Amino acid sequence: MVKRLGIDQDDAQIQFDLERHKIEILEGVQEANIKYGGDLQVQEIEIVPSDYPKEGQARFAAFKISEYVLGKISK
Repeated sequence: MVKRLGIDQDDAQIQFDLERHKIEILEGVQEANIKYGGDLQVQEIEIVPSDYPKEGQARFAAFKISEYVLGKISK
């Protein structure tokens, strides 16, 4: 897990449910692997501590990124 602070931000306190966020990312990648026969693995997750991702947002983003990496959508 890598924390990225924004400009003029000095507080690294995470403001959202980090466990849910990690689970959603892993599920999104797994979903793309299953759908497209891929074998992608999560190596690193970067977060912005002051972000407020909505439920399901990380899963959707992880799926779309995985889909792109697997070459299943237009680049």
